[in-house]
Amino acid sequence: MEKWHWSYIPLAKKYLEYYNSNFSYENITGFKGSELAGELNIIKDFVNGISNSVDDMR
Repeated sequence: MEKWHWSYIPLAKKYLEYYNSNFSYENITGFKGSELAGELNIIKDFVNGISNSVDDMR
């Protein structure tokens, strides 16, 4: 755990909300394996799967 990350939570939440409102699996293209992004749940598990609460980090 790196508590200095906590100071980025308010900013990170705004960026995550923007990402979720403006991007989808259709935007994940242009590299080998990109066609698997949906099947692998990249957005759900790797973008939104990160803790976004200070309480979760304690």
